[in-house]
Amino acid sequence: RKDADSTCPKDSNPLQLEPSEVIGEHGDEVIVNCTSSSEDHDGMYWINGDNRTDSQEDAAFFPYSVSLSDYNVTAECKIKVNSSECGKELGITIYKNPSMVNVYPTKHVKAMVEGEQYELHCDIHEVAPVQNLTVRWYKDSQLIHTDSFTDTIKTQVNMSSILTINISRGDSGVQFKCEAQLDFGPSGPVTPVLFATYNISVDLSVNCTTSETDAQGMGWEAPSGGTGFEKGPTVTWMVESLENWYILAKCYITRNNGDQCQVMPSITLYSEYKPTDCTIHYLLSLSCWDYSPKCLI
Repeated sequence: RKDADSTCPKDSNPLQLEPSEVIGEHGDEVIVNCTSSSEDHDGMYWINGDNRTDSQEDAAFFPYSVSLSDYNVTAECKIKVNSSECGKELGITIYKNPSMVNVYPTKHVKAMVEGEQYELHCDIHEVAPVQNLTVRWYKDSQLIHTDSFTDTIKTQVNMSSILTINISRGDSGVQFKCEAQLDFGPSGPVTPVLFATYNISVDLSVNCTTSETDAQGMGWEAPSGGTGFEKGPTVTWMVESLENWYILAKCYITRNNGDQCQVMPSITLYSEYKPTDCTIHYLLSLSCWDYSPKCLI
């Protein structure tokens, strides 16, 4: 930002702007007052882009309305003092809050698989200026990652933030949230937070691998998640949840001579204690325990 023209004597600029900088939303208008400490001058005027106001020779101050409809707008107050001309340029930051935020996995899947790595994309649409954009990622209520951007583009753009996640069995039901907000510091305007969420569903899976080369194929037999007859050497049994106490799943392989081998995984179901208050007759209270089965493979 320049404070004076080359013809203005150093440290002799009589102009002051109030405010000296503006941060406004795209489409707004702001009033700026230009004041001269010198009453003896040959005229004050404003230059706004390609437009110039009439010169005011007897004015000690000159208010001016600046439209923020153009991201590249400039505004400068100028004054002629004796044979010199001084100027004071207004610092202008025009912002636009994001129009939309959305979150999605890079690889579209119905459910994620434990042990695998995935990427979540957060798209922030039509935001400016991007160098003031902050993106925050949450896993449930815990802040896990923050993104900022160094682009100096003034106009509105679309930006993306990518979060890499490693999926474990305990992540099923977890919610990831992406928040986007323009941040202008403690003295700047407070802008709204826009966000989008993505809920994780994790499939339970067991891989069955063989080193047998003389085989027709292999597969899984199970009440749910069974596979067809596949070539191998690895087939995966995959289910969204286990809710039956008695799980009979087996991996089998059929050799070329018709012989068949099979193996059954060791599956342990357990129940978490979840005490709740149950009210019965006579207002007595007792502990109830939820024994819905969960899986540990």
